[in-house]
Amino acid sequence: MRRLVTVILAAILVCACTDTRRQATLDRAARLMDTRPDSSLLLLDSLLTASQRSSSADRLSDWPRRDRMRWLLLRTNAENKLDTVFRTDTLFRPVVDWYDRHGTPNERMLAHYLLGRIYSDMGEAPEALQAFHDAADCADTTATDCDFRTLNRVYSQEAWLFNSQFMPERELQSLLRASHYALLAKDTLSHLIYLSKLTDAFQLMGKPDSVISNTKTVYRKFSENGYPEHAARGLVPLIYAELERAQFTEAKKNMDVYESSSGYWHDGEMEKGKELYYYFKGLYYLGINNTDSAETFFRKLQSTSRTHNDIHAAYEGLRRLYRNRNMKDSLAKYAELSASSNDSIFLETNVRTLEQMQAMYDYNRQQALADKMSLKAERSERTVFMLTSVFLVSILIAYVLAARYRRYKNDKYESMKRKLELVIASHEKAQQELSSLLDRNNADHQQQIEKKQTEIASLTDEISCLSKQLSREHRAKRDTQMLESVAYIRFRTCADTPEQNVTSKDWLALRAMMNRDYPEFYAALVIDGRLKPEEFDTCILFRLHFKPSEIAWLTHYQLSSVSTQRRRISKKLLGHECSTDEFCDFLMKI
Repeated sequence: MRRLVTVILAAILVCACTDTRRQATLDRAARLMDTRPDSSLLLLDSLLTASQRSSSADRLSDWPRRDRMRWLLLRTNAENKLDTVFRTDTLFRPVVDWYDRHGTPNERMLAHYLLGRIYSDMGEAPEALQAFHDAADCADTTATDCDFRTLNRVYSQEAWLFNSQFMPERELQSLLRASHYALLAKDTLSHLIYLSKLTDAFQLMGKPDSVISNTKTVYRKFSENGYPEHAARGLVPLIYAELERAQFTEAKKNMDVYESSSGYWHDGEMEKGKELYYYFKGLYYLGINNTDSAETFFRKLQSTSRTHNDIHAAYEGLRRLYRNRNMKDSLAKYAELSASSNDSIFLETNVRTLEQMQAMYDYNRQQALADKMSLKAERSERTVFMLTSVFLVSILIAYVLAARYRRYKNDKYESMKRKLELVIASHEKAQQELSSLLDRNNADHQQQIEKKQTEIASLTDEISCLSKQLSREHRAKRDTQMLESVAYIRFRTCADTPEQNVTSKDWLALRAMMNRDYPEFYAALVIDGRLKPEEFDTCILFRLHFKPSEIAWLTHYQLSSVSTQRRRISKKLLGHECSTDEFCDFLMKI
């Protein structure tokens, strides 16, 4: 009997020692997480035995659930900091569920933030955004120990997603929140970096004055806080704006600062990947009529070009140069090359809205066409030149008048669309609050639950009403514009030409067009998680009048799979399976 008691006590002591060592290692890994995530990862893996390392899902089955969940949370956090690309949420989803029930506000926020990062790597933007929204909701900003460092990263990831979805207004809001919470976390550098990223949002929104003002403000703040390198690196948008406005003295001062302090300029050569700066150097010299130096930098950019954007900038610079020199043959050559390279930029870009991409594309194409027409006009008689000039002026006047009329007609539509976005945001917030109340599930909250359900029903009716109004207001006009859009033409070309395939950037452009021009379509199909992203893509193609066989080609599915998916979607949306014609009629009425 005494021997048995001794064995039991020894076993208890061994388990206690093991648990203490494990807790100490987890605590140490947590402390190293922000400064040395690689060491943190090694510490976490050191807790595993050889057999545990060789397995996956069950490798921690002999640990207490609390330790198992903490280990998975810390390891995922370390992998995220080391830029691991996540492929699945299978192992981490239970971690989020556990911390939702047992974790502190900071732990819940971190779990949802990491889930958002996983979804982001998987390309599941809606799920990622929802996870980031949930992470922000978990934060207790009134608590003295609130993890503002993680919270500012939550909003910065939201901003990145909004940027990739061509939604600069929401990107702006998220960046401002990220900047605010970085300041509360006493992370001055991140605070200033988020402020500098506002420039990208202002560029997408087409606000050059805001771009200039923000760049100057951020430069001053970086300098005042002892970050001269970051300050100099953020000057490029200001330099370009000053060059375009012929403010060459101011541009030269900022270029000198950029070259001396950014760390990119070494003995007259730019660091690899930053060669686009040669274009700005060329523009400066062209502006002060030093055409030889301008040509040197444009040629240098041409010889070191690594991207379509660099190539286009080189051609555009040479086009301006030869226009300045009045060398018509060279001007025609580089005008055509500039337009051609701009086509390639348009297909690869994912940092501008579709409307801005289209405008830039049209602008450069029209400019190249105008240059060619000018060359022909100069070789013809004066009468032909005058007629051509009158024709171009008439086109310009008609365009200006038409643009003013379109702005007048679109004011009401844009107001309704903004209201719809606000109502949708309120609906999502109300749904989250109702879910939280239902999770508590006690009689004290019954009245609040009923009130919240009534509010959601009212918001749903309002969304439906606004969606119908939007649809009636601009249906014919938007459909016509849609058929002329670059995104639709690209998909139509790929559907008609078997040799071509759509890319992920083509899908981004198409979704951006639908989200911008048909917000009620998104509201009707995606709100409340009714459809998966791939199902929503299929609905877009049916809405754009693509045949099932064409959809199968564009989505790389079998024709039978497309039919099966259509029946599944119709059952979700209509409550029953229906034919292709009935399904398309339903989508057209949204």
